[in-house]
Amino acid sequence: MLLPLSLVALVIAGGVAALLGFVVFRSTAPGVPKASPAQVKARALSAIEDSDNLILHSVQTSTEYGYSSTTGETTRTVRQDRWQDMTTNRTLITQYDSNNQPQMEWSISVSGGTSTSSLLNYAGHSWVTFSNAVPAQAFAGNGSEHLAQSLEDQLASGMLTLVGSQTIDGHAALHVRWTLPMPPLPPNASGFTMPRPAEVDMWLDPTTYLPIRQESLTSKGEVLSQTDDVWLPRTPENLAKLKFVVPPGFTRQSASSGSSTGGSFSFGQTQITHP
Repeated sequence: MLLPLSLVALVIAGGVAALLGFVVFRSTAPGVPKASPAQVKARALSAIEDSDNLILHSVQTSTEYGYSSTTGETTRTVRQDRWQDMTTNRTLITQYDSNNQPQMEWSISVSGGTSTSSLLNYAGHSWVTFSNAVPAQAFAGNGSEHLAQSLEDQLASGMLTLVGSQTIDGHAALHVRWTLPMPPLPPNASGFTMPRPAEVDMWLDPTTYLPIRQESLTSKGEVLSQTDDVWLPRTPENLAKLKFVVPPGFTRQSASSGSSTGGSFSFGQTQITHP
């Protein structure tokens, strides 16, 4: 959950109980307990903080919007496959285009105040490794602590409500929603308005309280992104999913062939921003 490349968004969150009110949730599906928003928040944060012995596998499908003076409004669907070690915060992200072909792969690890990234550019058949100094406090702790803090910060920006229970992939889930108090973006000179998330829906496992799905929606109810999360044991087999593998025939480029200033790195036609 979210972090990012321009396309990476792990949108999960938490909040301030005093702002959430008290709405009693009445279960309508087996295995989904009654709870208040404050109780759900506390249990979800606790579950994420205790997830440091797990591997998080997220698959996000999102719609990208754009506009040009020649073609007008454009959209494309992209998919990201993300593996994250909640103990070390090491992450591997693979991005696919609308034809399910890999575009790029990004490996991120942090140690001693230094973020080291390796990037594969499939279009250019090339790859590069580069490092940036990062504030030590920004990466203190493990992945579960960062995820819990993200949850806390994001939910603090909106009003949490309990929608009810729902079956997700054959399993009972607790459905929560928070509304984001962000006004629509103004249109550009041609009248195009970039869609903006107005609410986020999240489904929690009613036993573990870990998120299993998130959706980001516009004020019109259009889904901008959907993320499905699977929480796996930290086994050697699952840790191997985070290995950065360079395909045969790819050429390594030096970091000096791009730029690494201001927290971003330009590599061929790809620009990536450090988390």
